[in-house]
Amino acid sequence: MWGQNEKKKAPKKPYTAFGDGIWLVLDDIVPGTYETANEDGNCYWARLSGVSGTLGDIVANENAARHAIVTVDDTDKAFESRGCGEWKPLESSGEQSTVIIEGTWVVNDDIAPATYETSNPLGLCYWVRLSGFRGELNDIVANANGDSRMVVTVKKSD
Repeated sequence: MWGQNEKKKAPKKPYTAFGDGIWLVLDDIVPGTYETANEDGNCYWARLSGVSGTLGDIVANENAARHAIVTVDDTDKAFESRGCGEWKPLESSGEQSTVIIEGTWVVNDDIAPATYETSNPLGLCYWVRLSGFRGELNDIVANANGDSRMVVTVKKSD
């Protein structure tokens, strides 16, 4: 019979989408910019220079509260993901929102450059404007924490 003896072919490496675990760059995954919906809001990711398990292997990392974006460099040895769900290559959404919800978003794609404000009903707010998604300190253009009303201008160049 047709199909009874056929085996389903495993996806070939490098994978275009991947989930939790430690993934070797250039073997398991390709360098690039990836996103995850992170709907549970309990995501940890790390770009790694090695896989010895020491803190020195961490190039950059984040505990992401919602939608997350990261750029994996070709110089990274591995990428670690825990609780993030599926990572997929970053794609253009085609719609710019004028409302920002928690997460990391692409200016001029996901959100429009504009001045945004929040009444900060939860009592704690952190925002950051980024020049890239590598998770490194030099990606930060500006940032602030606040426990009351906040206002920020997101620039087209962010």
